[in-house]
Amino acid sequence: MARAATGVHYRSFRRCSTVATSQTGKTTFYLEEKLAEEMKDERYKFKAHPGIRNMPRITMPQQIERAIKTLTEKYPINQLEENAEKMSQYLWSRKLPTQDDVVKSKAQAYEQEIIEKESLDFSQMTEEAREFHEKRIKSKILAKIKRHLYHWEPIRYDAFQSMVYLTARFAPEYSALCRVFKEIKMNEPDFKPLSLFDSGSGVGTTAWAANQTWPGSIKEHYLVDISPQMNTLARLLMQDGDEDKETMCFPGVFFRQFHPALDQLTYDLVVSSYSLMEQSTQDNRLEMISSLWKKTDQYLVIIENGTNAGFQAIMEARDKVLKEGNGYVVAPCPHDLRCPKTLDESKPTPCNFPVCYKPMMTKTKEAKMSERISYVVLKKGSRPDGSRWPRMVSEPKKRTRHVHCDLCCKDGNVTHLPVTRSKHGRELYRCVRTSEWGDLVPAIQTDQSESVTKSHDSDPVTTCTSEHNNTNFEHVEHVEVT
Repeated sequence: MARAATGVHYRSFRRCSTVATSQTGKTTFYLEEKLAEEMKDERYKFKAHPGIRNMPRITMPQQIERAIKTLTEKYPINQLEENAEKMSQYLWSRKLPTQDDVVKSKAQAYEQEIIEKESLDFSQMTEEAREFHEKRIKSKILAKIKRHLYHWEPIRYDAFQSMVYLTARFAPEYSALCRVFKEIKMNEPDFKPLSLFDSGSGVGTTAWAANQTWPGSIKEHYLVDISPQMNTLARLLMQDGDEDKETMCFPGVFFRQFHPALDQLTYDLVVSSYSLMEQSTQDNRLEMISSLWKKTDQYLVIIENGTNAGFQAIMEARDKVLKEGNGYVVAPCPHDLRCPKTLDESKPTPCNFPVCYKPMMTKTKEAKMSERISYVVLKKGSRPDGSRWPRMVSEPKKRTRHVHCDLCCKDGNVTHLPVTRSKHGRELYRCVRTSEWGDLVPAIQTDQSESVTKSHDSDPVTTCTSEHNNTNFEHVEHVEVT
């Protein structure tokens, strides 16, 4: 058999390879040269690579814990815990209101079904008989609609219900907000908001999370919630639970029940967390999003439960803003295209991410709970040039010497990527190995038509490809083929 010039034997191919690429169909992933060099020089720890977005179990500041304890002491703890559990389950199961056109369409279908089943012919009936059957059919239709269609009702918060909401939802919502605000901070480290607008502010959780993320930065807090009891409770929390205290822990706090009529005033950071589901119609949701976008000077953050309904509300808001223009998605999507998880309408799958938090009513210091959220962070202006790293959109499957992960990429697709050290290089493999669901993978995505093989070294390379396993190899000048 013919042999090449004396040099490296075929069996040494794998040892010579320093490739950090992955080919999936027509797509290739590779680490940026600068980042690969920094990781080689151990300037980055793999567990803290620049794509990490997840946070460990998030605990609340002691100041807010003390204030909550002061306020909840006035109520029987067992009663609060029991009602908090029920409220959490109810809020998680909550769905969007059924649209009027859907109800009308269903009613017509039910009516036709009943008429055909009973073989009714109204043209042959007397007026009295017709009225009798129409009334009976209407009653059957209403009963069927109640059984098969979701009956949405607004939630009314009195003083006790507000306290139950505080007990049930402050910890998970605070953790979710801190996690999403981290996306902004990592995306733009120099961003320091001076003003905050919170729509559906509830017990003021957004203000606490924003001030924890950007301490001392925000000078104006505009908090809007239709419930006066919620606003009162939020104010008491900022007064350390002391009704007689004249000052609040944050400057420039304004509580309102309704949005300002004019949209001329803008705010650096506008937030809607867990409030879209409380709008009675889709038109109201879209109108609210449009109003919030007009109030946004830099960032708009929207968060909902990670259910199908919550994800649907997030997608409505995302599409509405992108359609209006002058903005782009910062997170979680690395693109402004249609979400790939909405392409198969027969099998809706929410794009959601886990958040860990310490439950409020627990005596165990290491207690940890988790819930899933759907969210979107949008920014005014045009998307800047630069790399857009893919994001893990499901839990990576970490096996022996390889990792399977699903990545949402800048081309608008979800790519399944199996990563091994031998094929993709130590640096990319370790980055993926230490990443979790929701993190970014610091890799560049290219098409095969582009330069798909990137060296970890700055020297020119010669790339050889084995016909047996289609693996790329670098720094091989003389090859012996058997």
